[in-house]
Amino acid sequence: APNTFRDSMVVEILNPKTALFFLTFLPQFVDPSAAIAVGLQFLILGIVVNLIFSMADLAAVGIASLAAGRFTGGGAGWVIPKTCGSILIGLGVALVSHHI
Repeated sequence: APNTFRDSMVVEILNPKTALFFLTFLPQFVDPSAAIAVGLQFLILGIVVNLIFSMADLAAVGIASLAAGRFTGGGAGWVIPKTCGSILIGLGVALVSHHI
């Protein structure tokens, strides 16, 4: 698990989409005339955004874990494969019937 965490951090840090997001999203909330230095404002905003995203990720993982526990245990183990298969079939039908 520690290696997985380290690897995911390296991927996220080196991901150009992450840098692009922060470079386009955060500047609109930075006030150059404020008493706090611009670099410190970026740092604070980056930390806050990362904390919010992390909480959303943890909530999604928790909900998925609860759902997986409910649908895979006992006699309901067929629910997830059948549901996913039905969704894929529906997407395939929609793709075939879509006029280009």
